[in-house]
Amino acid sequence: MACRCSCAPSALPYHEHDGIGEGVAMTRVSTEDSLVGVLYATLRERIILGEYPQGAKLPETTLAADLNVSRVPIREVLPLLERDGLIRTNPRRSAVVHSWDHASVTDLFEVRLALEPLAAEYAARRVAKGTDPAPLHRAFADAVAAIEAGEPGAIAATNADLHRVILDLADNELLRQMMRPVLVRMNWIFYLTSDRDTDVQCSEHRHLVEAIAAGEGALARFLASAHVEGGRVPTFAALAGTLGENTE
Repeated sequence: MACRCSCAPSALPYHEHDGIGEGVAMTRVSTEDSLVGVLYATLRERIILGEYPQGAKLPETTLAADLNVSRVPIREVLPLLERDGLIRTNPRRSAVVHSWDHASVTDLFEVRLALEPLAAEYAARRVAKGTDPAPLHRAFADAVAAIEAGEPGAIAATNADLHRVILDLADNELLRQMMRPVLVRMNWIFYLTSDRDTDVQCSEHRHLVEAIAAGEGALARFLASAHVEGGRVPTFAALAGTLGENTE
């Protein structure tokens, strides 16, 4: 994919980073939850990248064989994947990969529109009180680098990670918990729509980062809202012809 970004700045553990990391590859995993963490990150990656397609059945025996583990840790990881919107489960039936439809994409945008402007405003307020915005600048630089490299998986993950860093700066634990499954869904949608106009997204991110780094809460909230809403039409355009019927 050719890079169109002209706004250069003036990865995937299970619990750390709320399910989002660098690229779509798992890096740091806590030793306490290492096996479940690795399985979660691996399955999340395969689902996001389409190795397990939307609507595909995921029998426990198949997953256990694919990952060379017993069915016990598979049973532990499936509820985590369902929590984050990657699969759906039914009693006595195989798990199924979530299928995006018009309603589920709309739901994602509505929730983002409610929560992300709040996170941006809180982040800017904390910066105004002395919190260092350096992680935000680094996340933006990573997102720009991924665009310039033209790798869809990295573009999607660094884009989602930038939003995660804003959430971390907001430092609101309830908001962080609410956004965790949203961030995972965002990573997936960003990958599915990675051929969108990256120059526009880059410019919007740069202005949002600048507002937060300047401690401008009201402006950051406005820009975050505009950024989310502005992505709605291009996202549906990029997904045209790929969305299924709402059968869930």
